[in-house]
Amino acid sequence: MWFVLIHAGFCFFLFGGTATANCTETFSWLPNTESNIADYTIYYGQTEGGPYANVVDVGLPGPVAGRIYATITVPACGQQYYFVCVAVNDVGIESAYSNSVVNSIIIKSDLSFKLPDVIYQDIAGEANLWAELKFFGDQNGKPIWEVYDYGLKTSANNPVTIGPDLSFKLSNAIYQSITGDINIEMYFKFFGDQNGKSLWELESYTIK
Repeated sequence: MWFVLIHAGFCFFLFGGTATANCTETFSWLPNTESNIADYTIYYGQTEGGPYANVVDVGLPGPVAGRIYATITVPACGQQYYFVCVAVNDVGIESAYSNSVVNSIIIKSDLSFKLPDVIYQDIAGEANLWAELKFFGDQNGKPIWEVYDYGLKTSANNPVTIGPDLSFKLSNAIYQSITGDINIEMYFKFFGDQNGKSLWELESYTIK
């Protein structure tokens, strides 16, 4: 089962100075081929690899253009969650977990962050990676990050794509500032190499 996060929806309704939130995540996957599938269940939590404290039975939606789609509501907007899906047969036996997907990237207060799933595209093809970046400093007024650790993965689940020019975009990032969490979109481009360190600059950002 190949499980894909389609989009995260954050809808806020204001009334009388009080905000309530309906925070949704939409997923897509290929239907199981077994004839005795009764429903699908999505597990999620805030720890990579589990345990998954939250469980949502999404029933047995009919396929649309050959894929199953389901939308669930999560308890808190602007939080990072890891999701997996299982198929459940007519006697209640669950399949193994699908691949895991994550809905956002956490930018810590020290500006470091981890990219758990990356597709790096170059002229030789694609490579699946994870990478960790930390803040390097300012150069000519530009905030710079360096890659300080990375490794190969066997698959990419909800990947950040690094193009041939080494630029990449974080569409759903959460910056954990000292004053509170900020939902932000960030665009990085390759700055260059210095003393063996690969550096990226923040080209632009948008607070969401």
